[in-house]
Amino acid sequence: MGIFDKLLKPIAPPSSVNGDKGCVLIYIRGEEWAPMEAAQDKLMALLDDSDIGMFDGNEIGGDETTLFMYGPNAEALFNFIEPTLKTDDYFRGAKAIIRQGPPSPPYREVLL
Repeated sequence: MGIFDKLLKPIAPPSSVNGDKGCVLIYIRGEEWAPMEAAQDKLMALLDDSDIGMFDGNEIGGDETTLFMYGPNAEALFNFIEPTLKTDDYFRGAKAIIRQGPPSPPYREVLL
């Protein structure tokens, strides 16, 4: 490999940089800390015992709470957590966004 080959190596396209990682975002009305923390702990425990994905955190503000989860397959991740989302009153009326790949691809929205 010559010096120019090292300097001019191709840059990976954005989709391969992101590895087509799946993401599930849960949007909940309100900014209440205690119920969010309890619901978050349930999801974290569920995902910690699996290899389906990971809980990545939350964001609170603007009268909304968002929970972030990532894994190799967004649909599989959502299917795995859906029973918990549907049985916990905290998630009633929430919106789930299920997306595979970088932020711009199509996504599926589920109202809980």
